[in-house]
Amino acid sequence: MKKIILVDDEIFARKGLLGLISWNDYGFEIAGEANDGEEAIQLIEELRPDLVISDIRMPVMDGLSLIGEIRDRGIASPKFVIISGYGDFKYAQQAVRFGVQDFLLKPIDEEELAQTLIRIKGVLDREVSRHDSRQSLNLRLERLLAGESDPGYARETANLLGFRADQDFCYFLVERNNTPFGSASEAEAQQRLSGWKRAAAETFGQSLKVTVCEQGVSTFGLIVPSDSLTGLGKSWQALGEALVRAIPEEERAEVRIYAGKPAKGLHAVAESYRTAKKAVRYKFAFADSRFIGYEQTLEAELNYVELDAKLHARLVESVEESDAGSCAHLVDRMFETFCRNGSLPSPYVPQLQGACSASFPSSGRWRGPSKS
Repeated sequence: MKKIILVDDEIFARKGLLGLISWNDYGFEIAGEANDGEEAIQLIEELRPDLVISDIRMPVMDGLSLIGEIRDRGIASPKFVIISGYGDFKYAQQAVRFGVQDFLLKPIDEEELAQTLIRIKGVLDREVSRHDSRQSLNLRLERLLAGESDPGYARETANLLGFRADQDFCYFLVERNNTPFGSASEAEAQQRLSGWKRAAAETFGQSLKVTVCEQGVSTFGLIVPSDSLTGLGKSWQALGEALVRAIPEEERAEVRIYAGKPAKGLHAVAESYRTAKKAVRYKFAFADSRFIGYEQTLEAELNYVELDAKLHARLVESVEESDAGSCAHLVDRMFETFCRNGSLPSPYVPQLQGACSASFPSSGRWRGPSKS
């Protein structure tokens, strides 16, 4: 059953609506009732309803303010139906901009309410179906990237994606650097990554067919078929550089894009994924590059370096003394060394960096060597 919350300051109007039809017959149940918008917000946050039916005029917080508040807070995403009188047309116009599903004029007609519920139930069911399909597709992509698929399985997945399974594929890893810690910062990072995903898709219009693979707060992946190279001289390097240009200029300094070894067929994309992850290790070897492709890594020698013991000791001391400024300065010095030598820090260095950021959450992660 889909859950509904009824919101109206007039209790008799609310109870009349409650008994107007058999809600269960249309796949809904009344999960709660509220006297005004503020009370409704608490119920929506607690019950996460699928549908909210609200009067447009109420004291404390009216129906439109309720919708706007829920949208701004992002605590839930129910569908909304507005109950309005004949004199509320100007409010109804504003509600259209808020994306309400329907308007019910007073007095409410039983047949009109039933048809509204049938239509919204269909919308909700289709959304669930799309979500389930996406979840199933994500599992398929995980198997492909883990190398746990055969050509037959890859062909089935390619059909679902609208790809030809026998063409070349390349895995691109998009990484946002300097992501601060904390839930608010991570939410902002996720929002920025979502913008980058849209930019990647829009860069080449309808010609770029990509499949997004979620990788976490700071990264996401793209499985790109060779069909998308049209107009780019059949060059994965050119595509990677075009993806970098698609990122807004003011954010470009934060982004790195890595490309793996092109795979012959979708069933072999795991190798492209593995080599794209390997290319991340060359971040400091190509410190000035926003795009690092698999072929570039073949030409570079990767050196591992240990931290200077004295520098390490000073950093530990600064952490113990909660000296954020000293920590930031010392971490800058470490990474200046990595960039200057084109080397890769030993595995424990990022963990130590994370410890510093956890001790000083306001400083965030390393942002590169200071200019001073």
